[in-house]
Amino acid sequence: RVERTLELKDSFKQHDFYKYYYLFTNEQKKIDIGERYQIDEKVRATTIEVFIASNITSEISLLDKEVTAIGSNYSIVTRDITIDSIPIPIIRKAIAKNNFYRLMFLKAYLPKLQSINELITSDKYLRSMKIAIKCYQEFEIENLATETLLNITCDFLRQLQEKLKIENERKIGTKQFIPNAISRVFKEKTRLSFALSDGDAEIGHPMIAPKKNEYFLDLSQKNCDWHAYNENYGTSEEKSFVMFMNNSMNQLRKKYKQIWLLRNERFFKLYNFSDGVPFEPDFVLFLVDKQGKSEVIYQVFIEPKGTHLMATDKWKQDFLKKKKKSCEVENIYANKNYQLIGLPFYNKDNNVPFESDFEILI
Repeated sequence: RVERTLELKDSFKQHDFYKYYYLFTNEQKKIDIGERYQIDEKVRATTIEVFIASNITSEISLLDKEVTAIGSNYSIVTRDITIDSIPIPIIRKAIAKNNFYRLMFLKAYLPKLQSINELITSDKYLRSMKIAIKCYQEFEIENLATETLLNITCDFLRQLQEKLKIENERKIGTKQFIPNAISRVFKEKTRLSFALSDGDAEIGHPMIAPKKNEYFLDLSQKNCDWHAYNENYGTSEEKSFVMFMNNSMNQLRKKYKQIWLLRNERFFKLYNFSDGVPFEPDFVLFLVDKQGKSEVIYQVFIEPKGTHLMATDKWKQDFLKKKKKSCEVENIYANKNYQLIGLPFYNKDNNVPFESDFEILI
């Protein structure tokens, strides 16, 4: 392992941008229970699996994990039903056997629910939810005994109970972004630790001495004053992006009076609007334009991404691309206007989407 020190350049620390400007980020918050008018659509769209008895299993095995250990000579038969196909008296009996489904308790999770009848018969609650009944022998729904249907319903309700509890703790990312002083967010000096590999991996190697010559760039030079930190020890994808920025600088300088690129070394997080999952964009690019009497500051979130990660991290790209359309920025100065923008992933092998959006900035 090697230790590296990442430092802000003196020229940046002495600039008004570092002293007086802001980074806007959102927050994570728990969903207001008062906003819940139904069981969440994702939960209602979930098919809950329940195993029932067969000649192979001597008793009802309600979601018993061990049932899957039965020999591979047997195939599982699955029949799907919706709650509204189960007789209401059976559903009511299953509800009566579980204290969680008493109306007074349910209102802690479903505050707009008016009655148990509404719970059973409304499409906003149980009516259209699906159960996948599984068995190790052929069976037909209409031939299931009343006691079996009751056990199926009880297990369905038990699993739904756990999902409602999880949903009750679900968080989202706010669409209101709040200001954080640049000087407070980005540390002047940061110690980094890297495990260097024997292969072509660039991580941990400075751009002044990269493994591949194509990533060589002396970031201490005056014409690289746009790069706020003294070095970049990132991956080959991240180094490629910095080279892209360097090659775009002549065009950018024609339009913007200030250009600052800052690496995010766990200095700030963004939170996905839909589920509150945090992530840390690799870079934030600040572009300061002058339009009439009002100064416009573009805050651009950028994430270089290797091809092998683009599919699994697609949700991050989807979130970034929603930025300009979804977020609300708190105005802190009458003469300053911040606009937040997220770009598609930067990928050196397939960069058309990124370059197309970046071209708009130029």
